[in-house]
Formats: sequence, C-alpha cells, structure tokens
Amino acid sequence: MAYPYPSYPDVVQSQGTLSIGTNTLLTAPAGYTCSINLRFNNPLAYDIELVMNRANPVSSLTVYSLTLSAGDTLQDDGYSLEPGDSLDIITTTAGTNYFISVRYAFNYVQR
Repeated sequence: MAYPYPSYPDVVQSQGTLSIGTNTLLTAPAGYTCSINLRFNNPLAYDIELVMNRANPVSSLTVYSLTLSAGDTLQDDGYSLEPGDSLDIITTTAGTNYFISVRYAFNYVQR
C-alpha cells in the first residue's frame, strides 16, 4: 500500500543520548498511528519517567517513574500513539542512552 506521505517509512529505528530534563521522543504525525518499542540504559544510576501525552482529548499520564541502578537496562514495548500524541522521557542523569523502534501505519479512522 502506498502511503500518502512517502517521508514516513513503515519502520524507523533510532538511538541517541537523552538530555537531563524532559525529552520528547516521538510525536505521531498527522494521518498516522505509531507502535513503539523503547530501551534505555545508563552506566550510572539513573531516574527515568515516561509520560504519555494524548492529543484528543488532551490529557497527560505518567506511565511510570523509576530509579535504576548503574548499568540497568529498561526494555519497554507496546505503546500506541494516535495522530498528535507524544511520548516524553524525563531523566535526571546525564548519559542515558535510548533506542526506539517505531512502526508507522496510515490512520484510516479520522476523529
């Protein structure tokens, strides 16, 4: 199936290092839903919080807030975002690495 916005491939994987504070990992683009798998790690002890922001109706939910030991890896799967929804990660320790895999699908149901 051809997507109307060819700039969004079926699956995108990326990685990087989070800044201290709030980091928006992904905002679902207009016309697409996204399925997300996440992984985080840090060689130091770190605090991490995942916040899901819904666009319709507007709401925000702290999914979890954790303190992890040095070297711990957090694997988190199965989040689904509708168009305009976003995921924020808040961390208090420098050097937290993230790995994200996003599957884009055209949103046939428009609200």
